Amino acid sequence: MEELKKLGTKLRGGHVREADIRSFEKAVTTFKNAGEGAGVEIAEKIPSASQLAGSRPGKGGW
Repeated sequence: MEELKKLGTKLRGGHVREADIRSFEKAVTTFKNAGEGAGVEIAEKIPSASQLAGSRPGKGGW
């Protein structure tokens, strides 16, 4: 989970490796499967360009 929190900083700084993206995809799939297994409907939300540019969840972002 901590690595996911660092992903935005890595993206903005241009320091993302392929392994970082794979790790992110794996975590998202794991969370999605866990939610669906618990009967929770998971909706995909795509962040806006401004959100990707620097807004953080809970700080006026997504």
